[in-house]
Amino acid sequence: MIKIGFSDNNSDIMYVKERIEKENIFKLIIYDSVESALKALISKEIDCLVGGHDISTSDYLKIIFQLIKPKNRVYSYSVLRKNDSMYFFADTAVNISLSEEQKKELNDLLQKEVGNIFELKITNLSFKTDEKGMQVDAALLPEIALKKGIKNSIKHNSFIFPDLNSANISYKLVQRLGDYEHIGPILLGTGYHISDLSRGASKEEIYSTAIYLANLVSKENDKFKKRSNSSDSMDIRYVEKKPTLVEFNQLRDSVDWNLAERGISNESAQKSLDVAPYCVCAYSGNKIIGMVRMSGDQGMYGYIQDTIVLPEFQGKGVGRKLMQIILKNIQNKKGYLLGTCPSKVAVEFYSSFGFKKRPENPNGFMFMEIGKDQLKI
Repeated sequence: MIKIGFSDNNSDIMYVKERIEKENIFKLIIYDSVESALKALISKEIDCLVGGHDISTSDYLKIIFQLIKPKNRVYSYSVLRKNDSMYFFADTAVNISLSEEQKKELNDLLQKEVGNIFELKITNLSFKTDEKGMQVDAALLPEIALKKGIKNSIKHNSFIFPDLNSANISYKLVQRLGDYEHIGPILLGTGYHISDLSRGASKEEIYSTAIYLANLVSKENDKFKKRSNSSDSMDIRYVEKKPTLVEFNQLRDSVDWNLAERGISNESAQKSLDVAPYCVCAYSGNKIIGMVRMSGDQGMYGYIQDTIVLPEFQGKGVGRKLMQIILKNIQNKKGYLLGTCPSKVAVEFYSSFGFKKRPENPNGFMFMEIGKDQLKI
């Protein structure tokens, strides 16, 4: 059962809790603070978080940034729904203004996090219709877009506003004057399903937002299961080779480890690949879907680096198979020290192979000594 967490506790939240418990579709847990709710979300005790009702957006986001530490800029969107009509407005809560580059980033995030469930037809809104954006009437009505010089236009359902003023004012006008149901705002780019409720949100608005987030998680889980079932029958081959630079960048970009954002040039990345003593790549057909790389001196020390699997192939044993191959290659090197520094979510994965934490090191470093520690492959 999907678990919804709440970081606020008031009469409206209690109404929503009782209503959801009566429906017995999702489980709802109320926490005593934003911090405790976020920790539960990070540790996967809950699947989504509905918050922001009793706290300002700026204070709410500060706590989220402190605990989650998003790698990139965070955005938000709202859903306006009435009968069979559904529209998506962004950015309705977070960024005061958006550059052209940020609009593109927001477009990509909407497609990635929402477009996998709903069919989005996104456009930038503007006071004039040109190659950079569209006026609202042109975005909604193709015949008006044609009069304004846009051929082969479509009816859009998702709108990126030029700034927070216009987005926030617009969604509240449509909600109040157009009698549309409002859902959200929902945060984008945190890596989790989190809402940032307006402090003026009604109990019906809170309920709709909670159900929307839970259904979003449920639909994503269903799509993942379907992908898993369809890809289980795929032939995945493992090749002991280094990836090309293009393949390396494709894999890193898929998990938001973009090299350019870290200031690393392609030339530096290629040098790093060239000196790596050992790599294993996984392919589905001709497409690279995963890799693991070991750096080190081949004599005494090694380091597991860049264990990456495309998101759509994660959870299928690809990463485990890659690690098994690379560990078998060094299992007879007695005394060889092998280290890695995994994220918190990957600690259990590396522990399953025999890696252990160095107690005095608080930064997550793990290691094993071949021949001394039990290698589990």
